[in-house]
Amino acid sequence: MATVYIMQEINPLAAACVCASLVLFFVAAVSPRMGLFVLLLVAAYSDLLKRMLVFWGSLSFEQVSYVLAAGPLVVAGLFVAVITRWAFHRVEIRKRDVLLVLAIGGVMAVNFFLSKRGHAETLEAMKDAANRGLYLMAAPIALKILEEPAEIEKFVRMARLWFIPVAAYGIFQSIFGLADFEIEYLKSGLTIMVKELWDVRPKPFSTLNSAGTFGTLTAAFAVMALYPLVVKSRQRVLLGEKCLSIGLFLLYLAASVVSMVRASLVVWIVALIGLWCFGSRLRTRVFYWAAGASFAALLAASPYLLDHLAEWDPAANAQSEFAGQALRLQTYSERLKGFVNLTRSTEMYSLFGLPEDKKMTETTYNHDPISSLLVDAGIVGLGVAATVLVVGLRFLHKRLLGLPSGPNRDLAVLLIAIDTGWLASHLLFHGVLTSFPVNLFFWLFAGMAGFLLLWTEPEAPETAPDSAASPEPRWARAPQTRPALVHAAKRS
Repeated sequence: MATVYIMQEINPLAAACVCASLVLFFVAAVSPRMGLFVLLLVAAYSDLLKRMLVFWGSLSFEQVSYVLAAGPLVVAGLFVAVITRWAFHRVEIRKRDVLLVLAIGGVMAVNFFLSKRGHAETLEAMKDAANRGLYLMAAPIALKILEEPAEIEKFVRMARLWFIPVAAYGIFQSIFGLADFEIEYLKSGLTIMVKELWDVRPKPFSTLNSAGTFGTLTAAFAVMALYPLVVKSRQRVLLGEKCLSIGLFLLYLAASVVSMVRASLVVWIVALIGLWCFGSRLRTRVFYWAAGASFAALLAASPYLLDHLAEWDPAANAQSEFAGQALRLQTYSERLKGFVNLTRSTEMYSLFGLPEDKKMTETTYNHDPISSLLVDAGIVGLGVAATVLVVGLRFLHKRLLGLPSGPNRDLAVLLIAIDTGWLASHLLFHGVLTSFPVNLFFWLFAGMAGFLLLWTEPEAPETAPDSAASPEPRWARAPQTRPALVHAAKRS
């Protein structure tokens, strides 16, 4: 009955997506490891389906929500799979796991009510809660459904291949422009990405929801494409595999560059540096001390940078409009305003956050996650978040450096380095970790890295002393008589 009602009331493509999402929910609930690969497809192509709604005429925010329901439903199916496995004693759920799930639920509730307090519609508030809270569930889910490191290796290999069309289509858009149906969707009023039409030329976003998401995701996948060279660094890698890895690295890096998103540069640069640093205790310390000192220098220099950014902007002297768009620096001035207020304005500071009417004044303007968190949650909220981050990173790296050298440690370093690149980009540019599917992959990689950090090799079964002894060499064994020949000898 629900399917018949849906088919009659909404866009046919939206109705088909709802039915498909329900099927995918049950697939994830029954076969969670297959559900992980379903998430790859949903992450790569659900936003393309959203824009294809224009082929059937009528558009609304509700119909867009029906198309985008696949991601949350698959995650919900994976959660059901974990509960089912616990009921049948296949996984162990401890008190800390329950507390973690309750904490994630609290984060979702807080984000929902913050959006409602900002006068958002209910569906929009639910979307914010999902983007900023629901996908946190991917980390504990990964810890419970994975059974061996080989599954993570398979996931990484498949991910870097399945996203090839995403990177290639983005490069195609950068050369030939957007398709008519994509421009029509941008004009529908259902997306803030309409601002792309006001620029010199729209930035490519491929099958994803924005150019920012496309740039930061492909930047991370460029680093992930090097997986065989990183994880198998102590083993022999075939020439074909090396060529494939380098080719995929160049493809994803080119896609990230043509997105013209400055945040993507931070992702792959920081990830590559982390890839080198996180295997050593000394280099890890140097990495974080250098990162902290660089950010402190940015805060201290933000007033000077804001005053002179227009003079230094190479876009002003660019030979073409395209070059000016690619080299533009003044877009970062919005972030610098928040950093200036963070260092100079006392009105930014309160214990538990500012009221709505004081959040975006001249002295409390913010466009970065640190200033925004200070304005929304106050000193207490920012202090709690900073403490959790520092303690979590300290625990993570302590476990990582305690792992024995080998493929598992190398794979964990790769996943942590990619997440660090996304985190650094988010802190500097805002909005990176609240955009689907970057937020999904961030927490999924965190859960996979956690699984590798906690993984212990299963002990080999004990054998009897006789069987444990070294076998006799073949030349020392007595010749064996075939049964048929024995019977024949008896008959004779």
